[in-house]
Amino acid sequence: MNKKVWLSIVLTLSSLSAGAQTLSFDEVWKDIQKSSLAIKASNLQVEAMEDSKSRASRHWLPRVYLDGRSYTTNDPGNSFFGILSQRSLQQADFSPDAISHPDAKNYMRGALGVDFALFEGGMKSAQVDVFKESLDAQKLQKNQIQLDQFVEVGKSYGSISTLERQKEKLNTLSDQLQKMIRGYQLGSKSNPVGYSGLLGMKALGNRLSAMLSNYEAQLKSHYGVLRELGLERTTWKPESIEVREFVQSHFSSQKSDGDSFGLKAQNHQAKAAEHMSKMERARYLPRVGLFAENSMFHGDRDTANAYTAGVYVQWSLFNPDDYGRYGEARLKAMAAKAGVEALGQQERAAVLSMNEQKEALENGLKLVNESDDLLVEQTKTTQTLFRNGSISALQMVEVLNRRVDLIDQQSQMELGLLQVSGELLKKEQVNLEAKVVGGKHYDAR
Repeated sequence: MNKKVWLSIVLTLSSLSAGAQTLSFDEVWKDIQKSSLAIKASNLQVEAMEDSKSRASRHWLPRVYLDGRSYTTNDPGNSFFGILSQRSLQQADFSPDAISHPDAKNYMRGALGVDFALFEGGMKSAQVDVFKESLDAQKLQKNQIQLDQFVEVGKSYGSISTLERQKEKLNTLSDQLQKMIRGYQLGSKSNPVGYSGLLGMKALGNRLSAMLSNYEAQLKSHYGVLRELGLERTTWKPESIEVREFVQSHFSSQKSDGDSFGLKAQNHQAKAAEHMSKMERARYLPRVGLFAENSMFHGDRDTANAYTAGVYVQWSLFNPDDYGRYGEARLKAMAAKAGVEALGQQERAAVLSMNEQKEALENGLKLVNESDDLLVEQTKTTQTLFRNGSISALQMVEVLNRRVDLIDQQSQMELGLLQVSGELLKKEQVNLEAKVVGGKHYDAR
């Protein structure tokens, strides 16, 4: 990259950063929480499922209906029964011509009825259980969505903080290197050793520029992720916080029984599938109930009232559309249960692996940080020796390259620790309903 272009980018970003508001992680999470479409959608889905459960739980109430209609007909059957329903049948109405060729007549009928099921084969009760399990699953899924978003916000926020700190180290080295290059007097081609040192310093400068450019691209990506998740602020910067401190504060693992919200949601869905099979079985059982209807019939002659009441038994003895439905539903329920068990095994294996990765990263990062402290001192000493002419430029470049290697390794390990700690937290049962209270994050189980 052209040095002038790079300098312009650095100055622009520096000016933006200088005027940017510093936001804590809790402030960022609170803002995203308010505007997150995913969280809003999950809340609405829970409300919808609550309505479904409430509707299904009213199955024991009788069905009450009102039927009203007005019509004109010259159909022989409808005309005759229309006269009969008016309770105004006359002798002349029995003549063959009156029956076969009636005049068009106007009729109105109204009815108020009730249907009360006494036994439904357990279908409605099973349906209530389906909605109950589905509601529990939806609530758990909502918690999982909130937790997933919390983790993604945390990973991006922590990554920004890490990259900014590591970028500052690289910028410091870059400034020191450029100052050395400007003051270097032995870079003539006639002096192979000195010229080789100059090339080494320039190569290191290019490496630093490339790394800084890569860091800026990563920063842009993480800022973009937070905007996509719902953060509406445009000019801000994170707090400078060590990754291990951030993980301890926000991604600390307190795993209890090894089941995540998502896994428990799947378990409730499997139970719902079991109740679905009971619903299908109920199709083969009789339906018993009571019914009553009061009607009013109005025609050209008169208006009459009538009532009908009784008990009914309905039993579908054979329906090709129902054949095999119970067996299919039963197999799906068994498959759902087996799927939950398999998912549980996968999740526990993943948690075990991630815990090992996290421990290795924490131990490795501790050693890298100690080495970085030592290399900082070595770098200062090396620069002093170089300025005194005690060592060559190539020797100095070698030490600086080791420092750059360590900074890059440190960055990768910190970002890796953020990643694995966040993924571990997703397997937790952290209830984020309390979210941010008084600038602090609370876990409400």
